[in-house]
Amino acid sequence: MVGESHVNDIEKTYIALGFSTLTHTAWAVDALIAATDALTPEIEAGIQFILTAANTDDWTNSYPKGQGMAGGFYMHYHSYRYIFPLLTLARYQKKIMDGNDPN
Repeated sequence: MVGESHVNDIEKTYIALGFSTLTHTAWAVDALIAATDALTPEIEAGIQFILTAANTDDWTNSYPKGQGMAGGFYMHYHSYRYIFPLLTLARYQKKIMDGNDPN
């Protein structure tokens, strides 16, 4: 899974970041879990990335996830790297591992 570049706001087209971020991966994996009742290789890879990347300290941790004004300013939500992976892991635990749909 590859994150989304904030440059796409300026270019008005999807531009891949070229690297996965913890938050982007959590969003993608959460969507995959919501769309299926079975464990897939993509979900497994995403969960493994979340567990591994949670302990990294690199530029992806502070990469902006919110737009203030395209090309003007972007927002970094400090809690996103904790909240969304945790929510995804909880959904994974309940739905995939325990077989219960948390919705």
